[in-house]
Formats: sequence, C-alpha cells, structure tokens
Amino acid sequence: MKKYFLSLSVCLVMLQLAPSAQAQTVASAQTSSSETPAEEIQPTEPIPTKSSILGVKARSGGSGFEKGDVLLSPGISFGELGYGGLSGTSSGLLALSASLEFSINDKFAVGPYVGFSAGRYAYAYGTYKDYSRTSIGFGGKFTFHATGVFNDAFGWSIPEKVDLFSSAYLGLRTVNYTNAYRGNELYPTLGVTVGGRYFFTPNIGAFVELGYGVFGVASTGLSFKF
Repeated sequence: MKKYFLSLSVCLVMLQLAPSAQAQTVASAQTSSSETPAEEIQPTEPIPTKSSILGVKARSGGSGFEKGDVLLSPGISFGELGYGGLSGTSSGLLALSASLEFSINDKFAVGPYVGFSAGRYAYAYGTYKDYSRTSIGFGGKFTFHATGVFNDAFGWSIPEKVDLFSSAYLGLRTVNYTNAYRGNELYPTLGVTVGGRYFFTPNIGAFVELGYGVFGVASTGLSFKF
C-alpha cells in the first residue's frame, strides 16, 4: 500500500513539472527566433543616385549654386552709349566681355570682369567729325542669385536650371582716341544689371543681361559652371 501511494505521489509531481518545463522550452524557442533575425540583419549600402553616378554635385537653396562653384561667362554687348552711338554713325566690332564669379554661398558670388570695345565713329557736326576709339574695362562684379529666394517667398517652383540674377559692376575704363585729338582717358565706372540664365546641361548655359554692365545696355553669352 505504501508503494502505491509513493508511486502516485511521484506521478503527481511529474505531472506538475511537465507544463512548467514545456513553457520554458517554448519561451526559449520564441526568444531565440526573435533574436536571430536581428543578429543576421546586415547594414545595406545606400543606393547610388543619378547625381552621384554622373558626378554632379547636389545643390542647395534652390538656386542651382553652392559655395565653391565657379562661373565663367564670356559674352557680347549691345547699345553702347556715347562715343557717337547716339549722335552719329558707328562701325566696328561688338563689345566683348568676360566675367569669372566665385560663389560665396548659394545666393551670392563675386569675381573680376574684363571687356574690350573698338570702333570708328563719324559725326555730322562737331569739332572731331571722324575718329576711332578703343576701350578696355575691368573691375569687380557682385552677383545675387534670386531663384531660390523667389521660390521661398512666393511659393514658386522655378527649376534650378533657371538662374534669375542681378549684378553690380564697379571698376575702371580706359579710352584711347585716334583723331585730330589723340589722347587717353581713365575713369571709374559703375553699373547695375538684371538678367536670366538657362542651363542646358548641369554645367553649360546661356544668359541675357539688361542694364549697364561692362559695356552697353544689354549683353548675352554663354556660361560655364565648374
């Protein structure tokens, strides 16, 4: 009889321990399954963008420019005032100019400019009825790129390939006359322009500029961004 009760007690103890052991086994399996994927996950490399593949720098501020950009802009000018342009007839080459701008940030740029103009002028009246002239202009140029500002202020969506800008010119100009009066002049010049530029590619574009810049009242040409 004692053996019967002893066997029954052992069975009851085993029945109580079995669910606890099973629960521990299930919990251990769940913990192992939840930790394994986290341990196996490896960081993935970022997918290269089109800009990084083409080697084009990312732009900031919506202007298409960022600090360190360099812009070379050769061009020609029209409508040069004075020197027979308004009171007589003139002939010769259109004025040539070039500027080099260094971006301080995405909105402002500074740099030098230079220009050359030459022609022959004939007056219908006056002391010097016929003379030729050559002129060289040089100095500094300050440019404000306004595309990003307009987009932020008015909610516009002008693309970065369109550059709306305004420039101020401050420099010197030499003039050499060849006629009955032969002489040279040197005087300071100041000009302000507004303009637009369109980039056909990330680095090549064309511009139009209105106002008195290096020479004349209007200029146009190409721009190369580095």
